[in-house]
Amino acid sequence: MRKSAPAEKHVHEERTASVLRRVGTYALLCVAAVLAIAPLWHVGVLAFEPVAHTAAEAAWRLPIAPGWGNFARLLTQTDFVRWVANSLMVSLAVA
Repeated sequence: MRKSAPAEKHVHEERTASVLRRVGTYALLCVAAVLAIAPLWHVGVLAFEPVAHTAAEAAWRLPIAPGWGNFARLLTQTDFVRWVANSLMVSLAVA
């Protein structure tokens, strides 16, 4: 038995709506992913960028002259290890 034309049209409309809903959902998820990753990208670029380049340039690109100087400066000229230890102690105490 063959389905009637209105029933076939209804099935086609449901499939089209389902595909459009799925495409919209994935588009929304892609936008959300970009918004979630953008700050991490920004911080990552600034971490590897020399200080001279960070003030003058936008950080929405790859680092111009990537290096480990910021990390070396962080570990040698600050109390970073102590700060991490303090944070770890507070986290463990709260947990």
